[in-house]
Amino acid sequence: MKTIVSILFLIFLFSSVNAIGHKIRFMGGASYLFLNEFNGSTSVGPHAGFEITYILTPKTKLINTEMSIGTLYHYYPGNPANMQTIKFGLGIRVHLNISDSIRPYFDHQVHSGIVSFIGNEGYAQAYMIKLGLGADFPLFPDVGKESDSIFFDISYNFFHLNYFGQNEKKMGYLGLNIGYSLCL
Repeated sequence: MKTIVSILFLIFLFSSVNAIGHKIRFMGGASYLFLNEFNGSTSVGPHAGFEITYILTPKTKLINTEMSIGTLYHYYPGNPANMQTIKFGLGIRVHLNISDSIRPYFDHQVHSGIVSFIGNEGYAQAYMIKLGLGADFPLFPDVGKESDSIFFDISYNFFHLNYFGQNEKKMGYLGLNIGYSLCL
């Protein structure tokens, strides 16, 4: 796991030098924890977080490649699975550039990171995968340029945890997100 994190960090570091733009994404939403080998419970609750994203290819191309580092806090009322994730990795976002006012996309992210469970000491190493479908609504549409935008998506998130040398645990949740992308 440490090797994966180190490799992703180096890729992120070198790619950020060649970035053509930067975004900060603020998001919130709800998630349904349907797979929880950590303590066996399932639950529905809100989540919120942010990502710092480096844009590696322009929006004039069909495929936009981005790299991101971010954090997400999940709260599941009455459930000891309340957690905070700090993730770092590579995301590829495939936009259908059908108009300047709406950009549907498929989102696939692979992250390595750490997860902390509120009320438990220490952190778990995690390998995370996200698959999502959504739409990006630019606020200042201009052909070929990125702008601030509002986005909505639904995602499937799955991760493996290695927590204090216990056997690997799996967790998965469905997320519904709404957010604001601030273009820098």
